[in-house]
Amino acid sequence: MRAIKIQYFLSFAVIGALMPYLPVYLSKERGFSDGQIGMVLGAWHVGGLLTPVLMTLMADLRVSPRKLMAVAYLMSGVALTVLLVIDSMAGVVVVLALQSVALCPIFALQDGLCFGVLHRHVQSTPTTTLEYQHLRIWGTIGFIVPCLGIPLLLAEPGATGRNCDTSVCVMLSALVCLFGLINCATLPEPEQPAPVGDPADAGRSPDNRESEGLDTVPAVPARTMLPTTAAIRQLVRPNMLVFIVASAMMTMSITAYYAFFPLLLTGELMLPARHVGPIVSLGVAVEMFFVLGLSPLRRRLRLTGVMLFGAVAHAVRCAVLAVLRVPLLAIGVQVLHGPTVLTVHIAPPVYVNDHAQPWFRSSMQGIYQVLMGLARIGGVIITGAAAQWSMTHAFWLITAMSVGASVMYLLLCWMRHPAGGGGQPPQRTQRGCDAAS
Repeated sequence: MRAIKIQYFLSFAVIGALMPYLPVYLSKERGFSDGQIGMVLGAWHVGGLLTPVLMTLMADLRVSPRKLMAVAYLMSGVALTVLLVIDSMAGVVVVLALQSVALCPIFALQDGLCFGVLHRHVQSTPTTTLEYQHLRIWGTIGFIVPCLGIPLLLAEPGATGRNCDTSVCVMLSALVCLFGLINCATLPEPEQPAPVGDPADAGRSPDNRESEGLDTVPAVPARTMLPTTAAIRQLVRPNMLVFIVASAMMTMSITAYYAFFPLLLTGELMLPARHVGPIVSLGVAVEMFFVLGLSPLRRRLRLTGVMLFGAVAHAVRCAVLAVLRVPLLAIGVQVLHGPTVLTVHIAPPVYVNDHAQPWFRSSMQGIYQVLMGLARIGGVIITGAAAQWSMTHAFWLITAMSVGASVMYLLLCWMRHPAGGGGQPPQRTQRGCDAAS
């Protein structure tokens, strides 16, 4: 498990070094307008449209996930290095798109590997209490570390933070890619189960299926099909379609927030660039408590209720930022970041895994990432256009997206969940074995 924890730490450290400062870097060092930044960040997310499906399909077809992730780290690090020497906007767009093509599959691949290793761990140690969020928390820590470290590099003697060179964020992100490449050699190899049963029989043991009122054996005989095909069949079920629409709207909202919140801090609120990382880290630090508390929250609210809670919290935060321009208040609403992260980054992989079988687990995560990649592109481009008018327009649009997501999550709470038990955490059997969530 140590290698998987390090993997989560490093993959999110790449993002933690880049995401909070990339909009500031493009604005201060490259001189891009808010609209241009929206276009560039939209191109940055274009990698989520293709490579996650291809690489997760390869993983489900017995290509080593750790080799795939090693290639992805290498390509991402090279692209970030090239970004430092590219001058034109077109060059920046192309290089960031290539970097995204390389980096995006890592998150689906590591989630698929993590759930597979956890399943194997539960089978060998039935009394274990280890769950997905206990490993994923290291991604949160990995995001925080560069956010807090980069300001120390920016705070040069005799220079104000707003005049320091924020290209250090790109350099550090490329360096972390190198560490990730090295760590891939230590990751475990997953078991590759044969395709058994219908995709609707979503990853449950007979005992756990019986405890949830489901059939103890698949109703449909075993089929031979591509993992991607089986994953698509599962994703078009009614509850999954509502979940995807809700997640897409929420992803559009949070991606736009990530892109324009740093510009709000350094622009209208006139805060030094070196303060962006610590302010973002405040919200990420609060996130840790929510991630570790996912199990009790899930028992009380169900997984769908947890996602609704996070969407409403994000809507409140963005509405406050749209109305008020007070630095302390902009910092204070970061405490609402914790439930938001549960909705966007933690609960969805668990929900998707609850509706997957082991033989198409990675493919299902990959297709979900592709759909969210489309949402990310749309979110930053649309909000970039609104930001041309004002930051107030941009943050009202971000708020509207999260309100729409809240309505869809509310609908999801009332729907039947035939495979995943509606997001309710599975009860332990007398043998102490968890279901696949």
